Amino acid sequence: MINANFRKLVLGRAVGNAGDSIYMIAMNWFILQLTNSALWIGIMNVATVLPGVLLFLFGDSIDRHSKRRLLVAVEFSQLVIVVILIGLVALHIKLPGIYVGLVFVAALFGSLAYPIQDTLVPLLVEPDQLVQAQADMSIAYKGTDYVFNALSGFLISLCSVLGVLIMDAATFVVTVATFRRIKLAEPCQQHTREKSLYLNQILVSKLSALIRCCVY
Repeated sequence: MINANFRKLVLGRAVGNAGDSIYMIAMNWFILQLTNSALWIGIMNVATVLPGVLLFLFGDSIDRHSKRRLLVAVEFSQLVIVVILIGLVALHIKLPGIYVGLVFVAALFGSLAYPIQDTLVPLLVEPDQLVQAQADMSIAYKGTDYVFNALSGFLISLCSVLGVLIMDAATFVVTVATFRRIKLAEPCQQHTREKSLYLNQILVSKLSALIRCCVY
């Protein structure tokens, strides 16, 4: 692979994606067992998908801060939430709203990892290596999703939801440790636009895209 730092990014992303896939499927299964309700499964899936819609709110903050530190922070935050989920499941807490809320926050942190990594890749590789780097990252994104989405059901039946969540916590420990080992001197960013202007421009672009979709 391209260089040692980029290898750490790809490895961390692959392990992190495995963790994402495992706990999302495990929590859907758990909510189904807890409530026996299709409505709650729908709410859980909304909580999983909705954070992706909110990412435009964080673009300016990502630009202003160290990408490596942000990446470590969002993965560590997911680890903390998974540990809380382990405690709740172990204590047999039967309040589905708490689980949905925690999954929403975890999904938000997980979604933030993707734009952070996309901005980090050009800092780790040479310009003529970007195409290959993006291909490697795509394999890390999609490959682990496919594999662990397929394996999660088997793992749940073998280890129970609690056992799978413990395995999941271990994947986030590995991810955090791997991302912390990335060595990078990030350039200082000079920002001339106000945050409000940035958000307004993003909102306008989102609305324009929505209008085009409705028209065509």
